[in-house]
Amino acid sequence: MVNIVEQSISQAMDEPDDRMMFTRVKDIVARHLRRMDPGATVTKTEFFNHTHVPDMVLEWPGRPRTPRRFIYLRTTSDQRELEDDLQRLPRADRPVLLALGQLPTARQQGDLPPLPGSSTALLLDASALGALQPADDAPGIPHLVSRSVLEGGRGTLDKAATEKFLRGRLIW
Repeated sequence: MVNIVEQSISQAMDEPDDRMMFTRVKDIVARHLRRMDPGATVTKTEFFNHTHVPDMVLEWPGRPRTPRRFIYLRTTSDQRELEDDLQRLPRADRPVLLALGQLPTARQQGDLPPLPGSSTALLLDASALGALQPADDAPGIPHLVSRSVLEGGRGTLDKAATEKFLRGRLIW
């Protein structure tokens, strides 16, 4: 089942005008990130799908000890390409790579491979982003877990792994 965030991103990706598509995708992602953590500030850059420059910057002005995160939107869901991108990104930036489609489902039973060379990076797809809980949906443990993924999550999350994680079945 496709969630509303994933569906909205998919519809925005079908926009024939590239500039409009970039704007719509960024707006959808930024809106969802703000709903997940109203204390976060999301700044959109002028770039899109660029390897070395983030598409968005996520910061927590009310929590000065929480370092910012750079978010890189990716139009590919190819695992090799995404892993290659992760190798090139500075670990200190705690990068978040968001595949705008779905990561391959060849990984069953939650056996997601570790990210090569980057213990601070988070790789997730649009369906995983949509599965993370906004603050206004369900205050409580799922929201706290979702917020913690934004602040310091690392590894690879697809929809199945995210839902399992939110149910408390993954140890992080």
